[in-house]
Amino acid sequence: MERSGNGESSAPQGANAELQRLAITDRTTGVRNRAYFEEAVAAEIAGVARYGTPVSLLLLDIDHSKAINDTHGHLGGDQILIELTVPIDRHLG
Repeated sequence: MERSGNGESSAPQGANAELQRLAITDRTTGVRNRAYFEEAVAAEIAGVARYGTPVSLLLLDIDHSKAINDTHGHLGGDQILIELTVPIDRHLG
């Protein structure tokens, strides 16, 4: 078993880090989810208020998602979400 510098097992730390990652990751797309977004926006707004730094926000509204799911099924709709979000996440990541 791997030990941290203080003699305690690092396995719980790794498990906690993985749980934290899962808590902020969308299962379908693999990009950060709404919970992460809400925390990040709050932190950015606090930074703007404190330091007056500029901030940008990008929101996407995907039209006709119900029609896409009805025509191509939920897997088809999921694939569209993945194809839209993953390249943006890689670029902005």
